Amino acid sequence: MSLNQTHSYNRKITDRLGKYFSTIDFTFNENITADSYIHKSKHSIVGSVDIGHNTYDINLHELEQLKSTIDRALEVLERKYRTGLM
Repeated sequence: MSLNQTHSYNRKITDRLGKYFSTIDFTFNENITADSYIHKSKHSIVGSVDIGHNTYDINLHELEQLKSTIDRALEVLERKYRTGLM
């Protein structure tokens, strides 16, 4: 199951939002078990991240790290803007 359903984006409209905007998606692994999720096994692939024409299978730890990295990047950009460093 695709999270963003990128196939439904009109690329002519979304191109102004960025080169990769309409290609960013997360697809859930339909075969993940409750035991794998609870134990957060580093070998259990929870899904795949799609960016551009690349697909990356990731486990829960990698998904959490990706979220953390994106959150920190947004915070730093906001801080740079507010302090006039941009």
